[in-house]
Amino acid sequence: MRLGVYIRQLTSLGGGNRHALAIAEHLSHHHQVEVITHTPLGASAITRHLTLDMSRVDLRSVPTQSVVQLASLTQEYDLFVNALHNYYIPCQARYGALLIFFPTQYHLGVAARIRRTVAKLLNDWLAVELATVGIFEPEYDSGQGVRLLTGDAEMEIAPSFAALEATFSLLNPTTQERKVKIGLDDRPLHDIILSPQAAKSFRLDFPKQFRRSYRIRFESDEIPTSTPGRTAATSRDLPYLRLVNFQINHPRAFIFHQLFEKLLPGWRDRLQHVPADNFLAQVDTYDAIWANSIFTQGWIKNYWSRSSDVVYPMVEVESFRPAAKEQMILSVGRFFVAAHNKKHLVMIQAFKKLVDDGLTGWALHLAGGVVDDPIHQRYLERVREAAQGYPIEIHANQPFAELVDLYSRSTIYWHAAGFGEDEEREPIKLEHFGVTTVEAMASGCVPVVIRKGGQTEIIEHGRTGFLWSQIEELREYTLRLIRDEALRQKMARNALADSQRFNRGHFGAAIDRSLQKMGAIA
Repeated sequence: MRLGVYIRQLTSLGGGNRHALAIAEHLSHHHQVEVITHTPLGASAITRHLTLDMSRVDLRSVPTQSVVQLASLTQEYDLFVNALHNYYIPCQARYGALLIFFPTQYHLGVAARIRRTVAKLLNDWLAVELATVGIFEPEYDSGQGVRLLTGDAEMEIAPSFAALEATFSLLNPTTQERKVKIGLDDRPLHDIILSPQAAKSFRLDFPKQFRRSYRIRFESDEIPTSTPGRTAATSRDLPYLRLVNFQINHPRAFIFHQLFEKLLPGWRDRLQHVPADNFLAQVDTYDAIWANSIFTQGWIKNYWSRSSDVVYPMVEVESFRPAAKEQMILSVGRFFVAAHNKKHLVMIQAFKKLVDDGLTGWALHLAGGVVDDPIHQRYLERVREAAQGYPIEIHANQPFAELVDLYSRSTIYWHAAGFGEDEEREPIKLEHFGVTTVEAMASGCVPVVIRKGGQTEIIEHGRTGFLWSQIEELREYTLRLIRDEALRQKMARNALADSQRFNRGHFGAAIDRSLQKMGAIA
């Protein structure tokens, strides 16, 4: 069978992307598999750093498209797996599986309906780019905002009563000269030759009269309009033109920046992928719903009245081993501003209290990925500032081998995502499963994790770790393990054994059972 696994933004190795890529790897043993994404720069970098075997998986990079266009794309596959939160593409493949990390609420109360309506209005009102053709999703490369362009690219810009100008650079990453035409509406503005591996900067002045919209066009016969079938060896090998640091002095962009990057950064992600009112009709075009935990499965039933199969994320437990333990407490989770924040600041405060109360010789290590997006970089700086003056080490974007070593030497594992959140009101803010907790168990760490979300499916309280609800309990259980070495060693052995419940074999068997049930495989 020909299979497609859709991951809209493959720019980081968070738990969701790892889960989806592990599905692609498993299916590639017996089928032709493509991973479909709109972020080729990030994807080409990520697939080179995975411990998964992606040698049989093709990477298909496509420019940003509408839901209607993507629905048509699904027809090319015998099985289509949609692995994107809040983005429900109608499935027109022979079989379809919808991977759900957490479901969107369907039946809303008055307040929630108002919030969703406001989000839709804000999306329409603040949108500067109304539509694109031949342009990929925004990415970051070496701290710069980048958009890849095909040889026939177009961007529609919202109207404005104010005078507008756009500033940007065009970068030619190849070793050959390229001819590029730039136009605004129907007017040709620049007819240029880009030198090999060089950039050229531009400013476009828009006409000062109000109109329905403006169109910026980029045309070149020397740049592909279709995508390569297999991932490039490096991001620099991708053949597309690069639109670097594109900015437009549009009033809408200014308002968005002030509201959702300065004043309300936690709201920014809520404006993305606001679901359609009838999204359950799109959900019902899939033959199976794959929940990443029993916790998520319960909320799918609660929100949608739909059944689902639990496919726990595959944890590469064989890659982790205990080593000589040191006086280290570890927590692993991405540094980012979003509803699913990992509560690094909460853990820092808890550890500082332990130190202030007399704990000596122990260190807290916080490890996780962070993308170049300034909003998340500012959050990381807040974490660094809060840790100053205490034995707290921050490990951002640590290579996998170094992370494995950190796990192996750590004695205790902390997790706090969901602390202070109302599970009944906003269950999405809890940890839906807990891959890093299982990785810690496989490394001989004893987890001391929050009693919420998917963590309760992983830890048996008092046998394989401790579950806490209040910060006082987090500190109390941690001190108990520090003071009782025999208890710690016993729980570490139990945790190591239990981690095998989430290994590669169990993961593949769950996928195969679901495919058999839907009739996709014998």
